[in-house]
Amino acid sequence: MNLFKKLTFALLFCSASVTSAYADNWGAIYLSKPTGIAGGSYNARSAEQAKRIALESCVEKHHGQAHDCKIAGNAFANQCMSVYLGTNNIGSTGYDGVGSHNARARAAKGCQQYGGINCKEIMTICNSRYY
Repeated sequence: MNLFKKLTFALLFCSASVTSAYADNWGAIYLSKPTGIAGGSYNARSAEQAKRIALESCVEKHHGQAHDCKIAGNAFANQCMSVYLGTNNIGSTGYDGVGSHNARARAAKGCQQYGGINCKEIMTICNSRYY
């Protein structure tokens, strides 16, 4: 094999390995508005897995009591998500790909803008991304 073919093969092999290292990490938050209890997941391998784990977490935190766990916003990949809820059950979600501070700020602002009263943080989750 000549040098050009060897380098081409090495480049293709390395780029395939690097591409697979950039897998998305998924998270989700489920919230029961009546109880204000939430369950979350992070660093799941798919949106479906993240949602399943978050729902199970929310249900488990109710210790067998009645609950109304529903997904808050959407499953999210490679970023942070925050959920804020007012005492009147009006809330908002915020997302950010840089850090939790911006996700919290967006959720808090949205909660107030939508008419939430005494909005407070319910849960904030960030996925990590492995390189």
